[in-house]
Amino acid sequence: MNDTEALLSQLRDIQTPLVSQIPAIGWWVVLAACLLLMLLSWLLHRRHQRKGWQRDARAELARLREGVGKANVADSLSGVSRLVRRVALAARPRTEVAALQGGAWLDELDAICGKQVFKNGYGQLLEHGPYQPSPQLSDSDLHALMDVVADLIAAAGKSTDSGLPS
Repeated sequence: MNDTEALLSQLRDIQTPLVSQIPAIGWWVVLAACLLLMLLSWLLHRRHQRKGWQRDARAELARLREGVGKANVADSLSGVSRLVRRVALAARPRTEVAALQGGAWLDELDAICGKQVFKNGYGQLLEHGPYQPSPQLSDSDLHALMDVVADLIAAAGKSTDSGLPS
C-alpha cells in the first residue's frame, strides 16, 4: 500500500486551459458568409420585385401578339396603347407623362426608348390609331409596332435601374 499511496500523492488536479470568449476565426468566417448570403438574397428579392412590372408588361405584350390575327385591329391597337401608357408611367414620374398627348407623347416615348422609333417610326400608329373607329392596318404593321413596344419595355427597365423613380 505504501507504493499506492506514493503514486496517489504524485497525482495533481487537472488544470483546465484558459478558454477565450472570442470564437475561433472559422466561426467568424461562417458568420460573415451567412450575413453575405442573407444580404445577397435580400438584394435579389428586391430586384425581382422591382422588375415585376416589366415581366407583367412582357406577358401582356405576348398576349396582345397572340391576338393580332384573332381580335380586331382597333382592340389590338387600343391594348398596345394602354400597355405603352403603363410602361411610361413605370419609367417616369406620373406628373411628367400622365398628361402628355400627340407629338409630345411620342417625344417622351422616344426619350424613354433612347431612339427615334415612335415619332418617326411605327410608334406613330399610337397617335391616332386607337381613336379611329376601324383603323386599316396589316398584321405586319401591328407586329412591327409590338416590336417597338418590346424595345420600349426593355429601355424603360434599364432607365428605372439607373436611378429614375420606379
